[in-house]
Amino acid sequence: MAAGGDLFPAERLSTEWPDYVVTATTALALHGLAEAVSLPQLAVIKTNFTRERWSTAEVLGLERPLSWATDVTMRRGLPVATPASAINALSTVGRDLVDDFATYLDGVAAAADARRDRESILTAIASAT
Repeated sequence: MAAGGDLFPAERLSTEWPDYVVTATTALALHGLAEAVSLPQLAVIKTNFTRERWSTAEVLGLERPLSWATDVTMRRGLPVATPASAINALSTVGRDLVDDFATYLDGVAAAADARRDRESILTAIASAT
């Protein structure tokens, strides 16, 4: 999370909305729903932001702020997009991160079968296709 080096961790967690969040295939991998691909993906909320590739991460610019309450969870000490939020980011700005988008989402749906947030994941997948 060195991407947003201008804030200390406690400051970052107390902001109104998260600035950098682990998202897309990286977040889905951390939730145990799929394999991560290529570089880790970070979501950043900025206006007039174009997608960037750093040596350590793929930065995806999202148009709307994420909510700490509904879009982000803490995993291994990092702010990580919820599965539904990660699917939304993947479908809106990261479709090209996976070779076969539909097959990738089918795998996520299958992995979600025993999860309590299964319905929100399936709703996000339905919205993405």
